[in-house]
Amino acid sequence: MQVVQPATTKEIAELLRSAQAKGTRVAVRGGRTLEQILPAEGAAPDLLFDMSRMNRIESIEKGNLLARVEAGTITAAVQAAVEAEGLFYPPDPTSLETSTIGGNIACAATGPRQLRYGGTRDFVLGLEVVLPSGEHIRTGADMQKSVAGYDMTRFLVGSGARFGVVTGAVLRLLPKPQCRRTILCSLPSVTAGAAVALAVLKCGMTPAAMELLDLHCVEVDRDAWSSLGLARRGAAGAESVLLIELDGVEASVNRQHAQIERLSADIPEALVLALTEPEEVSRAWELRRRLLPRLMAGSATWAMALVATVPEKLLAPFSPDEPPAASICNGPARVACFAHAGTGVLHLFIGIDPAKEREGDEAVELVRRMLQRLRGLGATLLRTYGPARRLLGEEEAPASVLMERLAAVQRSFDPKGVMMP
Repeated sequence: MQVVQPATTKEIAELLRSAQAKGTRVAVRGGRTLEQILPAEGAAPDLLFDMSRMNRIESIEKGNLLARVEAGTITAAVQAAVEAEGLFYPPDPTSLETSTIGGNIACAATGPRQLRYGGTRDFVLGLEVVLPSGEHIRTGADMQKSVAGYDMTRFLVGSGARFGVVTGAVLRLLPKPQCRRTILCSLPSVTAGAAVALAVLKCGMTPAAMELLDLHCVEVDRDAWSSLGLARRGAAGAESVLLIELDGVEASVNRQHAQIERLSADIPEALVLALTEPEEVSRAWELRRRLLPRLMAGSATWAMALVATVPEKLLAPFSPDEPPAASICNGPARVACFAHAGTGVLHLFIGIDPAKEREGDEAVELVRRMLQRLRGLGATLLRTYGPARRLLGEEEAPASVLMERLAAVQRSFDPKGVMMP
């Protein structure tokens, strides 16, 4: 495999024209976020584009509420640069310190703030793309409203570089919120945490972000969470954490904060903390961002299933004898779940010690039963990673008319199939 570091769109166009002529397999690397988390699967490409040299923020236009950036620009760098201008770029994938804008576009990255603001797909106004043929195109427009013709920008976001290499993007920005506050709720069970999250949504609030973590997610960083105030709950420690970000005008944030305290007041042992120091806020969200690598570090073998369902069904109160989330928490060690509360996405993590075969079998069977119950509530299994593909025995989705049509579209862009997603 040859790694190249192009610095211009022209270089990429020349490389892709050559690859198409020779049938060279091509892949694109952004911040290598997935490489750090997931085991390598499938054949390696012949040519790998490392986009790290294309990392310029070309302009920030306050009057037009947009930024022009190259694909290799780190997401956190974009956020910092626009905030310095009094603006706001909401998409916040958990890997924002290392992920690139081009990588975010390729996988339609979201993040905790999807609850209120949406994800990358909602903040890309236009793209600069080199097609597999080497042709250079621009999509979208430099304005908030553009309704003419097919929406090729949204079509390409999330396409995994199957239809070409994104080299630049025009990003939509918002005014920076006047006030931003992080609320940390320590609750006695995942069921209690889910109940508070559901109550927050039902009373009309839409937090910027709301993340629900179970006991095992807290335990991997117990000392760090305790330093933020969770230790005051008692010797047993928190069994779930609800991490909420509020933003807007200060009066509205104050009202929402007070409402969350009222919603938690009737739950025994509940504790609601407002993190006031910037270092505390940064620490809390950093703990959430590094959760998956920390879970993986404690397990010799791991698997993760990603499940999506309707928010109300995911967070609805379950029967007290067998609540799905609680059953995971009470199962074998290294089985954890965390949710983007309100967006309908639940992550299940299974960590298995190969030397303890029985524990692994119990963990897999437990998660299998939970998936069955979630499907009964209307859930859809979006994706499995690593050993979960084998351990959970998930079958490949059957071919469909839609998939056949999409394959035909891909062949029209890339007739020799050189692009590797």
